[in-house]
Parts: sequence; C-alpha cells; structure tokens
Amino acid sequence: MLPIIYCTAEIGLDSGLPTYSGGLGVLAGDHVRSAADLGVPLTAVTLYYRQGYGQQRFDAAGNQHLDFPVTEPTELLEAVGELQIESADGALLVNVFRRRVRGSGDAYVDVLFLDLDRPENPPDWRAVNARLYGGGEALRLRQELLLGLGAIAIGREAHGDDFQLHLNEGHCALAPVAWRAAGMPESGLRSRTLFTTHTPVAAGHDRFEPALVNRIVPPTLLGIIADAVGSSTLNMSHLAAHFAGAINGVSQTNAMVAEPLFPGRQIAAVTNGVHHRSWCVAAMAHLFDRYLAGWRQDPTRLAAADQLPDDALDAARDAAKADLIEYTNARCRAALRPDRLTLGFARRMTAYKRGDLLFHDRDRLLEAAESLGGLQLIFAGKSHLMDTEGQAILRNLQGEAKRSGGLLRVAFLPDYSLWHGRLLTGGVDLWLNNPVRPLEASGTSGMKASLQGVPNLSILDGWWVEGCDDGVNGFAFGGAESGRDDPGDAAALYRTLRDRVAPLWTANDRGAWRAMQCAAIRTAAQFTAQRMVSEYRDRYYANAR
Repeated sequence: MLPIIYCTAEIGLDSGLPTYSGGLGVLAGDHVRSAADLGVPLTAVTLYYRQGYGQQRFDAAGNQHLDFPVTEPTELLEAVGELQIESADGALLVNVFRRRVRGSGDAYVDVLFLDLDRPENPPDWRAVNARLYGGGEALRLRQELLLGLGAIAIGREAHGDDFQLHLNEGHCALAPVAWRAAGMPESGLRSRTLFTTHTPVAAGHDRFEPALVNRIVPPTLLGIIADAVGSSTLNMSHLAAHFAGAINGVSQTNAMVAEPLFPGRQIAAVTNGVHHRSWCVAAMAHLFDRYLAGWRQDPTRLAAADQLPDDALDAARDAAKADLIEYTNARCRAALRPDRLTLGFARRMTAYKRGDLLFHDRDRLLEAAESLGGLQLIFAGKSHLMDTEGQAILRNLQGEAKRSGGLLRVAFLPDYSLWHGRLLTGGVDLWLNNPVRPLEASGTSGMKASLQGVPNLSILDGWWVEGCDDGVNGFAFGGAESGRDDPGDAAALYRTLRDRVAPLWTANDRGAWRAMQCAAIRTAAQFTAQRMVSEYRDRYYANAR
C-alpha cells in the first residue's frame, strides 16, 4: 500500500491543541487515531493556529464574544524541521511541528503542523497561522495554499512521488495542483487522489475571484488551475474533484445530496465513525472493560451489549450522568437534578442545525416537560463571528437559560471543546439532533452518544438514516421531506417526547429504557472510526497505483 498523505485544514486531537472548530476537525482526529490502531501508513498534514477558533463567553445580553489567547506551537508540539514553498510574493519559509499519535499496538501516525509565523516572511503570510477560519478571503486562500504546497513538499521529501493523497474537504484542493506542477501527470494524480466532501450545499464550498487568485497563487500553478477548471471564479471543491479519481461523501444521504454539485461524477459513501476509546467516559469504559473484554482493540465486541448486567449498566449510566450534572451545576448554577430526563444538544450553532427548535412553542414544550415529570436541557456550541443567524440562536438559548426553573431547566455550557463533547454525549439521557433535512452531513455526536448507551432523538438525516431502528435504539421524529418546516418538526418533537419518550421514562420498570440503551450501544459498534478507516483502506488506499 502506498503511504497516504492525509490533508486537512483542521484537526482535533485534544482540547488544549487549538487546531479544530467542529465536526470536520474532530472527524480528522478520529481518522488519525484509527489509522494508528490499524497500522495504516498515513501521515496527516494540517496547519497550526496560535489563536485557534476562539474561547467563548457571553455578556449580560446573551451575545457571544470570542477571546483569542495565543498558544505557541513549541509549548504543545515537537519541532521537526522546516521547508520552503513558493508564493506570488516569493519564497516562504515554513516551520514544521509534529504530534505523534500512537495506536493500540506499536503503530503510530505523525500529524505535521505547518507554520509561517517567522520573521523572514511577509506580515500577510505570517497571519496565516493566527486564527482558524479567521480573516477574509485573502487570508483563507493563503492558508489553503500553504496547506496544499506543504502537503506535497512533505510527501515528496519522505516518499519521492510514491505516495497517495486523501483530501479532507475542498480546502486541500491546491495539493494535487502542486503535485501536478512538480511533474506528476494527471493520470497519476487521479489514480492516487481521493477527495472526501462533507458540505452538501453549493454555498458551503470555498470560492475565490480570479483577481485574488492571480495575486496570491504562484504563476507556476495558475495555468494548471485554468486548464483544470477554467479562469473564472475558482471553486475549490470542483478543483479537488477534477484531480480526484474518486470522491466520497460521509454518509449515504450526504453522498446522494452532494452528487448534483459535481456534474458527471459519481459520489460514493463512506459513512463517518467515531474513535470508540477516545469518546467513552470513564464509567462506561470501565463497564465495557469488565463485561465486554477486548472492546478497546475490537469495537465490534460492543455488539454484545445485551450481556451487560442490568445493575452494572444502571450504575455506569448513573455515574456518567452525575458527573455531567455536577459539572453543569458548578459551571452554570443551573440547579439540574439527576432524577430528571436530560437532553443534550451540542454542535456548531448555525441556522440549518436549528439549535433553538425545541423552544418553537414554549407552551407545548412545558406540556411535554410535565408529562415527563420534569425536563432538563443542556446546550453547547459556538457560532462563527460572521454568522448572524447563528449568533441569534445563541442569544435565544442564553435567554432560555435565564428563564430556567421549575419543570423546565435549561443550561448552556460555554466554550464547547472535545472534553465537553465527551462529558455531554456520555452524561445525558437522550441526544437531540434536529437539522433541516437533508443538510446534516453525518452527525458524529449522535454516534458518540449511542456508543455510551444514550439513545438518539433525531430527525432522519445524516448517519441516523442508516442507524435508526425507531423505538428500539432511539426515536425518529419529523417528516421525510426535504426542506425547512420548523412548526411541523417542532410539533413532531413535542409529540415524541410526550407520547413515546415519557411512557418509557416514567415507567416503574426501567427494563424497556435499559433495552434501548443496550440497543444504542449495539448500533454504535457499526459506526466506529475503525470501521470507517478500514473501508477507506480496502476500497481506496489499497487500490492506489
């Protein structure tokens, strides 16, 4: 198998490393961990961001503010050398840092971080490594140029031309362009380049105007770009697709929805998965260690979740919930109680994810809360500074948290991180997801919840289309039609809580609820990153020539 250069604009390896913002980066981290577990010969290339995506806080009016403390790469990573790339402004010197990710055996994967913040480089280029997704289009294009040129420089230094490319989203599209400029023929590129697309709407793909491209991209690449996709507005996803021999989406629905965005191309599906060891809270990991021996190396062992003793499962779930409730009360003074049904919702706050859908009709929500004997809601997530709709959702959720009390208690955990993600997905009773269909690419947070015995309460979109066994491992609500229907989906959510969740939750016998928890764990055995990376290996990596 040819070595793989896995190219990604962000990656989530731990909460203190400020190089991820959301699902794309978290998925990249899980991909790397499972590649190390499986011994796949992969090297990840990304950028270092000294200020990250920002630390979140809120003012008295509920407005989100982001602070940007600086963390130097030398404090977190190992310096392993430097390289040189060409830009329209001349040669640039690049620092290279490393984080070595070890698998469950002797294998490891190196994650290499590129950094232009050196005194020799012009200020506009040094700014590339300040903030993740910060600044305007010029900064974004410079970041993507560094990523593409740096990935190829690293690949060729280590392997000559005997490697393959895996592009994690269109941000990486300049990598095959750089390889073509270095002499790799297009036929060779297509046999060795895989492009994974996540974004199912045209507006979500990076585009750059010709004048900007001509100002920033070195002349050696301009002709190759023009030959590939023309000289009008540069669509980075189309550029990546031109050079890729194969394109895949990250769920079956995502692949189907994305295909019209790439005319004439077939989009396959490799449904995302989560790194099972990384996402289990301690109580659940200890439970699996005791009763599902070998699950750390072989997550398919989780399919035997019905073997978990009732009292041991109850104790583990109660401990995970107690940890979450204690932390949330300490952080938010939310007066949450461990005996009440607790829903979790945590993801990037943007319009199509509808973080505040639950409050569409507060009277009906209170009716549902009464049927449950009380309802608790814990939210978390950031919004991009330029996303006004996402900012409005956050203000609404802050307002609901201030109104919290009685039968309906609401908390918002600020500054969502990998650590918060594990605590939340492991500690709630139900995991809520209500995107506008069919815009959820995958929804890996739901997989993390399922892994830990937390049933999903979700619109049928993303992975839940494949994983849902309605009424067995969770609940589906809402219609099957595409498009936004907030009143209809909210009404379906309230009905589901009142008529389907409440009878199980309030029953004297926990047997039916416990059976659903075990079914959730069995489902998660099919949605691990080990399965995902195995699919990439067998379907794509092993066939590159």
